[in-house]
Amino acid sequence: MTRLAAAKQEFDRSVKLDTDQAALHVQQIENEVAAFDEKVRQGRITAPADGTLYSLPVKAGDYVKLGICWRKMADLHKVRVRAFIDEPELGALKRMSR
Repeated sequence: MTRLAAAKQEFDRSVKLDTDQAALHVQQIENEVAAFDEKVRQGRITAPADGTLYSLPVKAGDYVKLGICWRKMADLHKVRVRAFIDEPELGALKRMSR
C-alpha cells in the first residue's frame, strides 16, 4: 500500500469518526430539548406570595429573558390612596365606610 493510499484510508476513518460523534452529539441535544419541553408542558408556575396579578404583558408562546420582570403583583386588600383635591370640590366627595 502506498503512502498516499494509507493517508487516504486514515483520513476516511477520521472523517467517519467525526461524523459519528457529531450525529451522537446532535441526538443528545435533541433528547435534552425534548426533556425540557416536557418539563415546560408539565410545569406549573406559582407566585412566591399571595396577591393579585395586575400586569402581565406577555402571552403564551412569547419568549422572556432571564432576570427581566415580566409580571407585577400586589396585595390589594389594603390600599392607601393619596389624592389632592381642591377645597371647593370636597363637598362633592362621599365618605366610604369600611
